[in-house]
Amino acid sequence: MLLLLDILSKYGYRKRLLRLCDPYSRIRETGSNSDNPSECSGFQAVLVRRSIVQSGCTGDISVDKEGIRDLEPRKILIVDDEPALSALLCEMLEMEGPYRVHRAFNGLEGVEKYKEFSPDLVIMDMNMPVMNGYDSSRSIKLYDQDARILVLTGNPSDINAKKTIKEGFALALLEKPLRIHDLTRIVNRNLPAPS
Repeated sequence: MLLLLDILSKYGYRKRLLRLCDPYSRIRETGSNSDNPSECSGFQAVLVRRSIVQSGCTGDISVDKEGIRDLEPRKILIVDDEPALSALLCEMLEMEGPYRVHRAFNGLEGVEKYKEFSPDLVIMDMNMPVMNGYDSSRSIKLYDQDARILVLTGNPSDINAKKTIKEGFALALLEKPLRIHDLTRIVNRNLPAPS
């Protein structure tokens, strides 16, 4: 579906297709910021009816002038050294829910982005240059005890992944490759309750 949307968007049909697929959807153009690869860009579709039911209202609900309900976007930080994978995760999340997603490409940058961005949830790869996922998760938890981190790994028996969960730095383990349904379900389950 994402590939189809990307192809159709090049020819200007993406918004029409999404509107036809779900009349309750809200389409937002998030713009393009080619100077900053850590911010996702493109289009964001918030399927309002589905988001409210599936996510248990993970954000503040507001009603705009058209009377359509919308959710305030939740902030998610993806820390992964594979740009293609982090871009795909970013796109998947922004298409599935009201999320504002930022990216970091190593553990140290992840700690810095966490302090700057204050996300509601972090998706952390384990094997990265500069600082690995375990050390990055530990640093984030020392900075903010309430940080919510999900471990992302291609090897579920990875010692650092198990150690991160066992020591309470992370809430859950995500295994690569991810299905979009599994990703959104786990993300929604681990987001903090709205304040």
